[in-house]
Amino acid sequence: MVWKAATDSKFKLLISKIPIFHRQITESVVRRQAEEIAAKRNGVQVQEQDVVAAFFRMFPRHFTA
Repeated sequence: MVWKAATDSKFKLLISKIPIFHRQITESVVRRQAEEIAAKRNGVQVQEQDVVAAFFRMFPRHFTA
């Protein structure tokens, strides 16, 4: 799936803030979830709202508070 350039840049910035030992798996899982969310809304590209939803879906509330 295609990612908006600005969304991909922001996503990479967010991922760079994740501790190095969790970064690769987090990137893989959140990227896959964001693409699934975009596909479910019949989107042709991943947008910021998809990435935010993917982060909240993948991580328990106490990790994001």
